[in-house]
Amino acid sequence: MQRSAVLVFLAAFVALAAVASLAGAASSPGGALRVDLTFNAIDPSLGVPGDLNYATQLQLYNYPDVEGDAGARLVPEAAAGPPRVSSDGRTYTFTVKRGFRFSNGAPVTAANFAFGIDRALNPAEEADYATTILNHEVIRVRPRGQTLTVRLARPDPSFVARLSVGTFAALPLGLPIDPHGVSTAPLASAGPYYVKQFVPNNLLVLARNPYWKRALDPGRPARVGEIDFLGGFSQRESVERIAKGQTDVIGGANSEWGIVNTFAPQLAATYGVNKRQFFVVPWVGVRYLSLNYRRPLFRDNPQLVKALNFAIDRPEILRQFGPFAGTETDEILPPGIPGHGSIALYPLKGAEVAKARRLARGHTRSGTAVMYTPGVPQDRAVAAVVAYNLKQIGISVTVKQFDGPVMFERMRNSKEPWDIAFGGWFADFPDASDFINLDGLGFLSPINSTDIPELRREITAASRTTGPARATAYARLDFDLMREGAPIVPIFDVTVTELVGARVGCIVRQAYWGSLDLVALCKT
Repeated sequence: MQRSAVLVFLAAFVALAAVASLAGAASSPGGALRVDLTFNAIDPSLGVPGDLNYATQLQLYNYPDVEGDAGARLVPEAAAGPPRVSSDGRTYTFTVKRGFRFSNGAPVTAANFAFGIDRALNPAEEADYATTILNHEVIRVRPRGQTLTVRLARPDPSFVARLSVGTFAALPLGLPIDPHGVSTAPLASAGPYYVKQFVPNNLLVLARNPYWKRALDPGRPARVGEIDFLGGFSQRESVERIAKGQTDVIGGANSEWGIVNTFAPQLAATYGVNKRQFFVVPWVGVRYLSLNYRRPLFRDNPQLVKALNFAIDRPEILRQFGPFAGTETDEILPPGIPGHGSIALYPLKGAEVAKARRLARGHTRSGTAVMYTPGVPQDRAVAAVVAYNLKQIGISVTVKQFDGPVMFERMRNSKEPWDIAFGGWFADFPDASDFINLDGLGFLSPINSTDIPELRREITAASRTTGPARATAYARLDFDLMREGAPIVPIFDVTVTELVGARVGCIVRQAYWGSLDLVALCKT
């Protein structure tokens, strides 16, 4: 799975009694929100899960909570307004609002943001996620009072969206460089909460920042006094704990079992869907078949690629992941990414075999394909469906299984003999350029192998747009690519499941990740 899907999250299964003891010692009576989720890292520079950074970190720009699938809309948070951008598009100047303070009382200045950026990009910190986000774009960061100036190596209209990732938040000056991640609590932060106590993979306690001023950031109310993340519970135990009122939140975008939840049918029958307690919501990720355009089967063969998009049975593939795992799609851009829309080019209710055969006739070349897939059960089942679908249009598929990291590493080799692979891409930052660009869709299916000059020019033109025109340009580009170049075979947009306790209210979501905003939840 791709880098932002992992987000250094690990679910830990430790002794239940030990965790319960820790939780009892740390939690304050009443007013505490309890979440069955564990963390193995708290260092904000290392790309910790969004739930933690969103609750604790102050960013120059952020995404206001939304009701429903309204998409991501970037607004100033610590910044006083939009940045000033130089005429060459390479220098950004930000003004930091006065009044924000860290949980230790220190005021927030431009120097804190400069330190946060520099620390994340320092090679000694080994923050791979951070360096991936900015792609070595930043060449100079200079603070002066409340003014921050950032010089880029090249113009990039997506820079502010990239900078909005919690990895580049305001940090206390002098926070030491540590490639393993700072793990000592308390850890001061300038957001609504700070890390009060941390036991890796067991317990994380967030306490309210006593200097947080809601007037400066009305969208982040910090309604509960404390948020306790607890570990050591199986899925079944967590579901039972919700029913007994022993915990308040389970599942979500950063919960591994929230992606494929074996208890979803039971929960839907008990609580209903998207009513009061059980929720199924879109995430910013798409699962798809990657195609190797370096190999003879698909190189300069758009008819066969279109045939695949008609031959694939998307609902059958989705069924391999269980109920509520996603929504069939024929788009590259998932919900939450500006430019996501409705393409309606390829069948979403099942394969259209007759049309697929007509398109494939005379274009199947060797009539054979090699498919790489991770060795997990669901992905093996997907490979069986794909092999059956392609057999209907005259292509015999040989399936080869690898551990995920091994598979991805092999696929980076331009000489590796694969034709099709099942993978996924989960947004690093909420901009369409993270999905569609000349550097490739993730690292699985390079769009730069789309040898259609008109499409390459359209990709370049879209990457240079700003404001509302940017979403419009990428929506059109998504349609044009899938109609003319079809660099991938999109299968389904990922959804996640969440379950909250009966006492939880004020249900709102982070616009970008789609997961519950723990900062805004309240308890009755």
